[in-house]
Amino acid sequence: MKKIINYIANGQGIGLKYLALLALVLGIICGVATKMITTDAIPYAQQVADQLLPIKVIGGQIVEPEDTYKVVHIRYSDDDNFYPVPIVLDTTSDVLDINLLEQGVYITKSFLYLINENEARTYKLDGDFELEQKDYTDAFTSFINWTAFSVAIFVFAGLFVFYFLMTLLYSAVAAIIAALTKVNLDFNKKMRLSMVAFVTTLILFGILKFITGLNVGMWASVIVVVALQFYLIHLLKGFELPDASGVQTPQLPQDVVVKSSKESTSSAPKTVSRAKKKTVAQKKNVAAKTTKSSKKAASKSKAKGEVASEVVPAKKKGRKPKA
Repeated sequence: MKKIINYIANGQGIGLKYLALLALVLGIICGVATKMITTDAIPYAQQVADQLLPIKVIGGQIVEPEDTYKVVHIRYSDDDNFYPVPIVLDTTSDVLDINLLEQGVYITKSFLYLINENEARTYKLDGDFELEQKDYTDAFTSFINWTAFSVAIFVFAGLFVFYFLMTLLYSAVAAIIAALTKVNLDFNKKMRLSMVAFVTTLILFGILKFITGLNVGMWASVIVVVALQFYLIHLLKGFELPDASGVQTPQLPQDVVVKSSKESTSSAPKTVSRAKKKTVAQKKNVAAKTTKSSKKAASKSKAKGEVASEVVPAKKKGRKPKA
């Protein structure tokens, strides 16, 4: 729970990557389910092709087979009997009355009819083409793969947009709760908080439906999301939020702060004074050395001068007295 609260308080962004991840997982699941369900129908689609084909169209009309009325029958894998399905090839007629047709697929000489309980669609055959009678298993498999991929992309995009809008709506609810509880939250924090509450509710209800088959209503999920928002904001109220720079600074006791500040201010002059003393001592040593050397040079020169200035007494000329 601490990691979740820390993500809400100090995380980056508004949680879109987690919404996208959830939508992607559900989109992949829907795509895989579509492939599995439709793959089982490939043998039956091949039976339909074997009974309807070949078909040859010229100028927007079926010329082969001519004057044919055929209802497709399918034999299931565990049964030896054939059962009719609502797929009819009727080249004896050109136009049909859709009010008299039951649900199913009808192919006439010039039109294709798709009838269900809600609507009836009519398509005019166009151009020249021919559908041969052969094994279409590979073509059906490729079509199913592309269909499953399209379903996955469509579900991912739709759910991502839906989840983002719901999170944005719940962030407005989070703003009201934060104002009531006097917790300061910016837009990013409210979005992250709403994303956590919303995604958690979706996962919990999904697991509950998978295990028990219970389908929870929309209002129940809204109540759970708002309750989670109350709980998370209550936890955030006692959590230390970051400063304006985004860096969380720990709160130290006041006496420790005062002591550290005094130590820092007192240590600075001591350091400066020591440096000054050291510099002065170095200058004194240099001056003393200079003075000593100058004194020595002066004494040497003075001694030489004194020796040079001494007068040597002259010797008296004369004979030495005889003994």
